[in-house]
Amino acid sequence: MLNNARVLERFPTGRNRLVDKKSLQIQKAGAISYRKSLSTFSDFARAGAAAATGIALVWAVGAASPAAAQTAASVQVNAAGGLAAVPALGWGLNTAVWDGNLLDAVVPNLLTKAGVAALRYPGGSTSDVYNWQTNSIVPGQGSYANPNNNFDAFMGLVKTVGAAPVVTVNYGSNAGGTGGGDPAYAASWVQYANVVKGYGVKYWEIGNEVYGNGEYGANWETDLHSQHDPATYGRNVVQFVNAMKAVDPTIKVGVVLTAPGNWPDGQSPDWNTNVLAQCGSVIDFVVVHWYAQQPGSETDAGLLASPQDPSSGVAAMMSKLKSLIAQYGGARAANIETFVTETNSVAYNPGKQTLSIVNAMFTADNMLAWVENGAHSVDVWDLHNGPVWGNSSSSLFGSANYGDYGVLSNGWSGEPSPDTPFPTYYGMQMVSLLGKAGDTLVATSSSNSLLTTHAVQQANGNLALLLINKDPTNTVNANVSLSGFVPTGAATVYAYTPSSNGVTSTGASGMGSTFSIAAAPYSLTTVVLAGSGSTTPPPPPPPPPTPSFTLSANPTSLSVVQGASGSATISVTPSGGFNSSVSFAASGAPSGVTASFSPTSSPTSTTVTLAAGASAPVGTSVFSITGTSGSLSATTALALTVTAAPPSGGGSGPASFTANAVGSPPWYYEDDLHLTTSTQITALTVTITVPSANVAYNGAYNTFGGQIVQSFTSGSNFVYSFQLTPGQVIYAGSGTFAAQMNGNGTMRASSGDLWTATYTAGGATYTQSGHF
Repeated sequence: MLNNARVLERFPTGRNRLVDKKSLQIQKAGAISYRKSLSTFSDFARAGAAAATGIALVWAVGAASPAAAQTAASVQVNAAGGLAAVPALGWGLNTAVWDGNLLDAVVPNLLTKAGVAALRYPGGSTSDVYNWQTNSIVPGQGSYANPNNNFDAFMGLVKTVGAAPVVTVNYGSNAGGTGGGDPAYAASWVQYANVVKGYGVKYWEIGNEVYGNGEYGANWETDLHSQHDPATYGRNVVQFVNAMKAVDPTIKVGVVLTAPGNWPDGQSPDWNTNVLAQCGSVIDFVVVHWYAQQPGSETDAGLLASPQDPSSGVAAMMSKLKSLIAQYGGARAANIETFVTETNSVAYNPGKQTLSIVNAMFTADNMLAWVENGAHSVDVWDLHNGPVWGNSSSSLFGSANYGDYGVLSNGWSGEPSPDTPFPTYYGMQMVSLLGKAGDTLVATSSSNSLLTTHAVQQANGNLALLLINKDPTNTVNANVSLSGFVPTGAATVYAYTPSSNGVTSTGASGMGSTFSIAAAPYSLTTVVLAGSGSTTPPPPPPPPPTPSFTLSANPTSLSVVQGASGSATISVTPSGGFNSSVSFAASGAPSGVTASFSPTSSPTSTTVTLAAGASAPVGTSVFSITGTSGSLSATTALALTVTAAPPSGGGSGPASFTANAVGSPPWYYEDDLHLTTSTQITALTVTITVPSANVAYNGAYNTFGGQIVQSFTSGSNFVYSFQLTPGQVIYAGSGTFAAQMNGNGTMRASSGDLWTATYTAGGATYTQSGHF
């Protein structure tokens, strides 16, 4: 999702909101996939009239309008014909760090009611300019991060909802805004999330819509790498994967592709094939975004037909993706998943269609079609977004005069009160009423092209059928015939129509193996039939197992001093009946570093020894350890940090410290000790000693996070202590330790304040000290 550069605007009331610095326009011949933007917000008069009169469900829900014409459809449901299991992360939603309503108290309950199982963070194009450690935008780039929406706050929301997080790491820019995204910095996010905090974040994307980096003319995605071509991105993805999995080998890492048939697919150089040629053998899932229409050309009929279009719809896109994965995924192809981490009706400048039941119907059909065809997660854009004055043509259904991508209102510029559900929210809710993780989508068909059907055999033995009537004027009488399922006759009918304030439910009886039900014009109807001794059909049988193997390193990182060596065990884990010997090789070694294996081939494991010569460059590199057996191969990552050999007679190590006295004397003092390290630190103790005359203790903090234990003692001196927790590490980078004091109005000299730091890096221990 494109997020324009935004500034914080303060209104006389003191309420903050986001506005664009400018409106973005792009001219390109042919199909344009320039992504969404939040237009400049200004006050407007919201249409006061309700949506056009809707028709309630005829059977068991309400009477049809006398003016509504009637058509018929024959609907077949084969409960034994499993299509796909509803995946654990199936029904997802995007969140954003700039969302001022993200942490509203009512949000978790609303997301739970909508069946949201996955939440993506930190939000579209903002991902490629976001510094996760400081919850801020990298220097020189436009966007906004709400101070309350840091990663820990997001994970609190995830935990409350019971959803799974999908995190997009910054590929576009480094923390200083001086170049492209840093694999080591992405790895530090994994370290914090899964090692320090124990969040267990499984799914990580490498960047957002990277193909929008100017390679094909359109340039909405920040990418400060010197090269923007797809092969460069693919090669860089390998470095990200290796660095991140060196921290946590259990994570899954995804790569950005373009939805087949959608811009820039078909441009040269081809994005998808060039990316996958470089990284297809190391990734765990592919990521696509799909917005069905371009702004200004929206039609209700076109949008509603798009998911099922035989040539360009969901099935066609998934077929092409599966072919690409099979071609470039190697031995791992069968395990590579597909995530649709953004989807909605229009590519940018949303109009009134996003706020009508048309978008609710599209959303339900769209999400189900992707999962029926094998997608593992479908994430709607987005939780809150804000009003945009896009297409308000009278040819589009509904009376709104603005658009909003959000499933919930944020209450700006005449919108309903914050967190009011929009129709798209109810479309998602109808999907969750049909089926949840562990249920099975089954085969169904409709003889009426305007009545789309989906069905689920629920794990509890019930059968659910969703009818989407895409006809704006006619009620469709559906004559339903069931096979592979024995109903009790009892049912619950859920409905959402243009006149609904939300999803309604009605109990029903007498629903046998054949029954008739009327679906109102422009409506969603879900019938949940109680089962009678039926069994849940198994998902489609998996393909026969293919002999294969994976590699893992223990430990996943080594640190050695120049002139020394370190060793790790590389283990072979077979699958699918694999039982052959594997030959080992290493790549990615900097000059002066060699790798050797003992034994050089084995069906079970080997020991790799990395030796750093006396002139080996100081720093961290990531080795790719490759195992080969016939046509099969597998790779794992092993990080090596080379530190400088201690100079004879002692001296400083690879870390530097800068001491600064800040604050507002004589009433407030703060001593800041800034640490910069070029290599990994495995042990650290910092003390700041302050004479206690004319000051009182105020507090202490550090910017490295929870791996630092802080303590304080008082007496004639205040002693502030900061210690790295055993087993934790500080990665290459920088941070601050701070001692805070209140003054009493009498000036004091900070030059008497003393700092001492003792740390271990590369197996050597160093001590440094000084004054503020």
